[in-house]
Amino acid sequence: MFRGIFLLIFLTIFSIFGEIVDVDTYLRQCDARLANREYVSDSFIAEEKCEKENLVTVYFRNKKGIPEEIQVYDPNHKLMNGVEFNPENKAKGGTSKVGFYSIDGEKRLCFKQAPEIPAYELAVRELYQALFPEDADDMPIPLSEVLIMNGRVFLVSQFVEGETLEKVLLEVQKGNNEYLEYKFDVERFQKLAFFCFLINPEDCRPQNCIVRKCKDSDKWQLVLIDNERAFCQEVVTDHGSQKTRVHCVLFCFDALMEKAVNIPLLKERSIAKNVSFKGKIADWIRRCRKNSEYIQRLSTYRDESRQKNLKERETDLTASVGGITQEDILKKVYQITNEEENLRDIFHKVLPQLAKIYENKSKEENPLMQALENIKDTDWGRSFSPIAPPSSYTPIKQMKRDKINEISEKTGNRKKVYVHGYWRNGTWVREHYRS
Repeated sequence: MFRGIFLLIFLTIFSIFGEIVDVDTYLRQCDARLANREYVSDSFIAEEKCEKENLVTVYFRNKKGIPEEIQVYDPNHKLMNGVEFNPENKAKGGTSKVGFYSIDGEKRLCFKQAPEIPAYELAVRELYQALFPEDADDMPIPLSEVLIMNGRVFLVSQFVEGETLEKVLLEVQKGNNEYLEYKFDVERFQKLAFFCFLINPEDCRPQNCIVRKCKDSDKWQLVLIDNERAFCQEVVTDHGSQKTRVHCVLFCFDALMEKAVNIPLLKERSIAKNVSFKGKIADWIRRCRKNSEYIQRLSTYRDESRQKNLKERETDLTASVGGITQEDILKKVYQITNEEENLRDIFHKVLPQLAKIYENKSKEENPLMQALENIKDTDWGRSFSPIAPPSSYTPIKQMKRDKINEISEKTGNRKKVYVHGYWRNGTWVREHYRS
């Protein structure tokens, strides 16, 4: 009892004068916040024992929803070396530096430096949780938080165990029968694919899909990571032609897209008249606005001068999900009449132009073999490329490997770009020939 009272007084004093913790304690605090559980530690370090250059200043979201400061003593530079992000275990490829951190020998956290639109990452997770609360213990989208370390913006997410869909498909291509035995949970896949109809993902490629087992069965499911590029337009007009930036490899799983719909949310007689559904979306928008308010407050602690000097990708801390996105989601849902037999039918209702692009024709029976063939044939624009460039608009009518009109931004001259794709040593390679 007396120890508890002493600890409470101790914590109160440090909350007034600022805390200094070691890296391990800090990582455990991050892990606890993401899991929405308490983590109380009396492992504080006296300021006089810390070299100033080894202190990392962190601003994170506290229980009141506002930024709170903590100092992390990092003499071995596991987190930061000054303004440089310095993880030992780094992810390969990508446009942002990503580091993985372990707790008690188990990978638990993923730190992404300079995320593009962190508010969208949070919004994607919030929306899935609002629509499918029954999956709370096994969400296909990891929890994330936005924080600042030494003036730099980071997105911290739960680490997702499993293999990337890219690796699985490449093993399938090599004829590895072990992977062909994967049986996907149909209901979970349908929920996720339907969810992607609503969020218009721009970067849902094999590297950003993790294949892992469901917690409550021996079947497999897909988990989506790196969801910042969401809520984009199905069709945009660029230099006089219609193009899309919506790409999602889930739409290439014919066998699962064409099974009878088994989503509880869609079994109701008329979802368009469902007041509770409208309420879920309205509550989701309110939570998104609270997240955006926190992120905008957090922006006051960002050192923009360092960001510009280091020429890193700029993080948008002002973007938010609002009324336009809400209207877009409801508009899609209102078109569902419960007469649709499968997800493919719903796809043609809510995203008709995109659905035509993903009219796959694979004759394979195995879902993974189907997906492999369809991705190679249809979604080459984002299939196995190492990064997703901002300029990767794909013409609506010519998404297949064909001629693409391109206009030079500098000269305004129109050129023909001939795109050819092929497999080389297990990697999908694209070549561009300009006339």
